[in-house]
Amino acid sequence: MAFVRKVKTGSGATAVQICRNKYGKIEVLKHLGSAWTPETVERLEKKAREIMARGQRSMFDLSRFDKPAKKEVDGAN
Repeated sequence: MAFVRKVKTGSGATAVQICRNKYGKIEVLKHLGSAWTPETVERLEKKAREIMARGQRSMFDLSRFDKPAKKEVDGAN
């Protein structure tokens, strides 16, 4: 399940990202941008929520690309 995350960058700006938890780690699916003012951060958050609300969550559901465990085939060398 994707979620919106805000993080401070090294320069002190605030980055807004769409992320998901995968195997206990946060995976960034889309970086929407970085901002210095609360108004701009709010706009980026709104954009992230709009992307997710438009039904594009499936676009960020990358579990279909996760590799299944390898199965051994009997008789294969």
